Amino acid sequence: MSTEIKNQPSVWKEINELLDGGTVDRHSYFQLKHFVIGKEPTLQAKLWRCLTEMKTRCEQREALLLEMEESLDNLEINDLKIKQKEEIQPNGETEKKIQELEIRKMKRRRRVALCDLTKLKSRLQETEEEIIFFHQAYQNLSTDVEVKPYDDLDAQTEYWNEKLTQKLRMNALLNRQLDPELVTTILALNDEAPVKGEVCAILEHKQKILLENNKKEEKQE
Repeated sequence: MSTEIKNQPSVWKEINELLDGGTVDRHSYFQLKHFVIGKEPTLQAKLWRCLTEMKTRCEQREALLLEMEESLDNLEINDLKIKQKEEIQPNGETEKKIQELEIRKMKRRRRVALCDLTKLKSRLQETEEEIIFFHQAYQNLSTDVEVKPYDDLDAQTEYWNEKLTQKLRMNALLNRQLDPELVTTILALNDEAPVKGEVCAILEHKQKILLENNKKEEKQE
């Protein structure tokens, strides 16, 4: 940045006005809807995600409130120290100058603390906005269905079947070889999971082709 710009009060005024218009440090509602909740493969998983995200942010909110209380107490202590320092009558010019500098430093710390408190308030507001968003999303999703316990067998089976099916189909669409780790994971599911039957059929087909190719090679020899 050039010295010319630095020394233009109108530029800094414009910058401050632009920033006062609002900058947001949280996720956008679009991100929360599509990339946090929306990426979950089943309705139950979406409900669980809402609860998990609400819990995390409620813990963050509590921590912010405690930090704000601590900051307010520190501000009050700092103000009392300033008042105490101002009431002292210095002996001589040197002590007077030291007193002025110490008071100036304490007032500067006060301004810094107030800036930090403003940032905490902003983070608190943004955290509460996200909590409200997830709460509303949970309410909307649970209109026609009740959330099941996290370890509900049917819900977990549906979740992992859908999640692993998505990965399997994505590999197929991208013409990728079967991922051994993905196959092993799918085969670890219970037999009722449709994706397990699908993978078993794929493996049987590949094994059949391999046997046929081996027979052809043996004949050629």
